[in-house]
Amino acid sequence: MKTFPINKHSGFTLISLLIASALGIFIMAAAGQVYINSQAAYSLRNSVSAVSENGRYALDDIRRTLVMTGRDISAAQSAFAPIDSSGISDAGNSSSASDIIAVRYAAGSSCAGNVSGFSTIRIKVVDSVLICQLNGTNVPLVSGVHLMRVLYGVMDTPLTNSSANRYITAQAVDDAGAWRDVVAMRVGLIVSSDNETLPVHMRNANVETIDLLGMNFTPPDTERLFRAVTTTVVLRNLNPIVSKQ
Repeated sequence: MKTFPINKHSGFTLISLLIASALGIFIMAAAGQVYINSQAAYSLRNSVSAVSENGRYALDDIRRTLVMTGRDISAAQSAFAPIDSSGISDAGNSSSASDIIAVRYAAGSSCAGNVSGFSTIRIKVVDSVLICQLNGTNVPLVSGVHLMRVLYGVMDTPLTNSSANRYITAQAVDDAGAWRDVVAMRVGLIVSSDNETLPVHMRNANVETIDLLGMNFTPPDTERLFRAVTTTVVLRNLNPIVSKQ
């Protein structure tokens, strides 16, 4: 008589299925958290990078233009435009309006193109975009620029000194009749990360004011990263000692 082996069927118990399900949920939750943290870090890195690049590009463009101020213009000629709608504009203590820079030179490059002949170059902020204007033609430079503040370095003793003793507003320079004594310009900008937003859990609960060369700026939102950047440019092409003689 032939005998056949009895097959024993094996399977998963309810407890093993529950343990496997719990482990799967734990792994998925951990992987999801890693993904969320990675996305947050990516967004934060993009915001920091955007605000740094905006500030660097804007200041570089401004610096390259301002350093040319007065080139090929004699000491008897004014290197600055008057404070009016076609020249320099001083926003005063307003935290929502930007100053406007206006410089003149007769040869070289500018943020809006090459200069040939006596020209006026104006730098201003319009609708959160830094604009460079050459003889009336506007050229957009950098977006994400919300405010520009400008102070002018004045020599108090121009016959014996060649560096700025103090930095004052354009209106203060005009009131003192001291444009011939301006030897440097200090420019400050409020820049943002523009279209790059911060992760929700990294945003401040309240809007914090930012100091920009003595002016308080209140950011319009907490979704983006805002930062103040400044530079000081020596007006190397001016010779105020000669012009005072």
